[in-house]
Amino acid sequence: MVQLRDYSDLRRGGEDVEVPLNGVIYMAMAEPPADALLDSVGQVSDAQALATALDGVDITDEKSLRAAVGADPILAVRLGVNGMSQTERAIRFVQTVLLPGHVERFARNMAPPDPEWDAETRAAYDREKIILPQVLGVYKSLQEHYSGHPTEASSSSPDGDGATGPTSTAGAQAAG
Repeated sequence: MVQLRDYSDLRRGGEDVEVPLNGVIYMAMAEPPADALLDSVGQVSDAQALATALDGVDITDEKSLRAAVGADPILAVRLGVNGMSQTERAIRFVQTVLLPGHVERFARNMAPPDPEWDAETRAAYDREKIILPQVLGVYKSLQEHYSGHPTEASSSSPDGDGATGPTSTAGAQAAG
């Protein structure tokens, strides 16, 4: 029998991850399960889930659509595309790794404001509102943290891998 290397030492454990955004600290799990990471970058078609999410929603009525999107912030993104986009996978990943209580506040701050809010509630929302570029930035940072390396390589070489190899001055004439 051949035994492969035991990769148990790759688990880092540790403390939950702080995600500061717009004056709010959201907490994410220390180590998400592998499928959470894989699902966020995989090529998954989710048309059936979109249909299920829209079950009972009158898509011709703007108020009904707003209520549905308010209850499920990623539904707005899903309505803009057929199936699951990379943007939706990023949002779902962030919402998967955030801890209970934090995910609900994050989702609430991604949703459109309620037109019936009083001025104080609206002002608090405006301070904490999360826009798409912020979600994508948080996603990228979490991916880098969880994977242990940057999600994008530097593009200092033609193939974009960032590796330029050793530099040699052999045969070069000295400046002077």
